[in-house]
Amino acid sequence: DRVEAFRSDLQDAIGGFRGIRLKRVGDEARSVMIVQDNNGTRYEMRLDEASDGERALATLYALLHLGHGSTLLLDEPDNYVDLPEIQPWLIALSDACGDTVSQAVLCSHHPEAIDYLGGDCGIFLRRESSGVATVRYGPCREAVKPGLKLSELVARGWEE
Repeated sequence: DRVEAFRSDLQDAIGGFRGIRLKRVGDEARSVMIVQDNNGTRYEMRLDEASDGERALATLYALLHLGHGSTLLLDEPDNYVDLPEIQPWLIALSDACGDTVSQAVLCSHHPEAIDYLGGDCGIFLRRESSGVATVRYGPCREAVKPGLKLSELVARGWEE
C-alpha cells in the first residue's frame, strides 16, 4: 500500500513519471531506474541521470511513504524543488505527522514552508553578530497582522 501511494504522489509531482524499478547491472548489483513517459514513448534513466529536483522529490516522497514510523530531520528539503512542487509535499508531510511519520523537524528559509508550518509550530533561529544563535518561538497564525504572510514578516524582520 505504501509503495502505491509513493508512486501515485510522484506521478502527481513529476510530469510523465510512471514508476521506479531496479535494473540488474551485475550478479549482485542493481541500479535504480526512473521510468517516464514522454508523449507516449516510454523511457528509463538511472537515478543519477535525473534532475536534482526529480531526485529531491523522489527522496522526499520516499521518506513520507516508505520510512514508516520514523522521525524526519530535514535541512532545507525545498532545495532544487519548485514552488508548485513543495507545497503538495508540505501538505502531505503535515498529514503524515503522527501517522506514518512520527514527527518532523524542518530547517527552511522557503516562504511556503514558513507560511504553511511556521504559524503553528515554528521556531526561529537567528545568528547574532557575536556568532551566538538565539532561539525563539514564532508567532501563531492569530498573531500575524492581517494581509501579511508570516514569511513576509520574517523577510522584513517584523516577526518579533
